[in-house]
Amino acid sequence: KNIEIDENNPNYKVVDQAIYSKDGTVLISSPMAASISIPPTVKKIEDYAFYYNKNMTSIAIPENIETLGEGVFGNCENLTDISFEGQNVKEIEAHCFDSNFSLSVIRLPSSVNKLCAYAFANCRRLQYIYFNGNAPSFGSDIEGTYEDAVFDKCTTNICYLPNDTTWTKDIMVNHGG
Repeated sequence: KNIEIDENNPNYKVVDQAIYSKDGTVLISSPMAASISIPPTVKKIEDYAFYYNKNMTSIAIPENIETLGEGVFGNCENLTDISFEGQNVKEIEAHCFDSNFSLSVIRLPSSVNKLCAYAFANCRRLQYIYFNGNAPSFGSDIEGTYEDAVFDKCTTNICYLPNDTTWTKDIMVNHGG
């Protein structure tokens, strides 16, 4: 029900039910918080930081974050609203939104240039992904094997800017969904 870390701990601290590195630059974990305001000091969200957080319904990704790590929002079954406050997120790592059953719409900033393997796998209610920039690269290596399946077991509509020539027929097929 409550996360506590001794204030004298040299490595970690707790702020609003989230665990951060002592210097506040890394968000380590937030397994229970229903909402969280990520401070501008955070440069990185650790892999699986919100994994299986069943309480979270919305989150704003601050402009200082460049990568959404592996499995960050995996199995957050009640997460319905994700907003990006800046144009700095470049990569969405493997399994980032895997099995997120409530997310129906996501708007990715133009800075996103890579969607790694299984990034949106099993997001069965995901109806629309809006891309505000060029087509990203799809897939990544997992344990030494190239995987794609970015949209495995997911049927979604990809929306992109008109006249963007980076979105070709070839780029829009074989991603597992």
